[in-house]
Amino acid sequence: MVSKRLKLLVVSLDAYSLLNKQTRFIFGGAEIRVVQLVQGLAQNHAIDVTLFTLDHGLGIEQFGAITTMPHPRRKSEGYWAKQRHLGRRILNRVFQTDAVQDTTEVFNTVQPDLALILGMSPEALELAQYCKQVGIPFIFGLASDNDLGGDVISDDFLLKWTGLKHEELTEVLASASLVLAQTPVQANVLEQRHQKKAMLLLNPISLAVKAGTSLVMDEYDAIWIGKTSDVKRPELFLEVAKRLPMRRFLMVLNRTETIRFEHIQRDKPNHVHIIEHVPPELMEATLRFCKTLVNTSSAEGFANTFLQAAKLGIPVVSVASDPNAMLSVHGCGLYVANDAPDVIAGKLDDLLRNEIMLANIGEAGKKYVAAHHDATKIVEQLYLAMLDLTRKKA
Repeated sequence: MVSKRLKLLVVSLDAYSLLNKQTRFIFGGAEIRVVQLVQGLAQNHAIDVTLFTLDHGLGIEQFGAITTMPHPRRKSEGYWAKQRHLGRRILNRVFQTDAVQDTTEVFNTVQPDLALILGMSPEALELAQYCKQVGIPFIFGLASDNDLGGDVISDDFLLKWTGLKHEELTEVLASASLVLAQTPVQANVLEQRHQKKAMLLLNPISLAVKAGTSLVMDEYDAIWIGKTSDVKRPELFLEVAKRLPMRRFLMVLNRTETIRFEHIQRDKPNHVHIIEHVPPELMEATLRFCKTLVNTSSAEGFANTFLQAAKLGIPVVSVASDPNAMLSVHGCGLYVANDAPDVIAGKLDDLLRNEIMLANIGEAGKKYVAAHHDATKIVEQLYLAMLDLTRKKA
């Protein structure tokens, strides 16, 4: 008897450019993670994946084993222009007005057996409510520690970060048939704050070495990768660089806030080079020209750049994030735990002066990634969990 192929509905508005390499729409770590997962599910398991992204006017498309469909109420035209004046996910809420019926009808065309979304957003609430309405399992993946809400996060910050109120965030988590945590810390906070258990699903990365031509040909002492956003704090990296004029720094700075981007361009010293965009398939080639990766984010889930760097033996220097204790316990870099530019610069310079430490940390990173983040094993873990959900439903 031939088993029925499961139909998985996935919503990831900004994932399109990871599939269509001819486009340059902005994406982040959650999009890299979701595409890695669904490509593995579609290619290696009996899963039909339909991925809803922003409507770029291109209709339904096929990318290998993944079907992409435009979200019925999320248009890309003027999207980033409007974002300069509205918080990103608040803008999504504007687009969501009067969308429930249209979205339900379009989702129903997929006839999904279950649904998946990563990251707290109005789309997550919409998908949770849809799954409840049609009676299918809803899988929610945490994409940041901020997705867990709590008293430490103000209503205004939560609304700007997620587009949701606290009670709506709680509804998403309570509705989930399965919550995927990126780190043990997230799993513990979820249980303590929301009385719900999570499945630990570490971020996946392919262990295969990716070919490609780097966008830079000079060597840099440190690279920073991120968006012009409050959470990523690119200005802090700039302050660190200013304290080390003898070093060379590279910023891959996605222009999500044009005024802020232009200010950073004007303010940067000459020994800092800025690239606005690196295609995902060329990121590893570009990283090979860098001695360290510096992360200045005030909060992260599990930054995929940490894994990309560690896979290549590049030490990570992080200000506020140490996911799965990969820096402090597994030895993949330095966890500074201090926002002072002088302190960060001192730690980074000490590391760059110590060739033996650089090499030892690099080797530890390679071993850690191979042992804990092999995409093939992680996709298999998710697939088995999905099978279990659908069997329980049956």
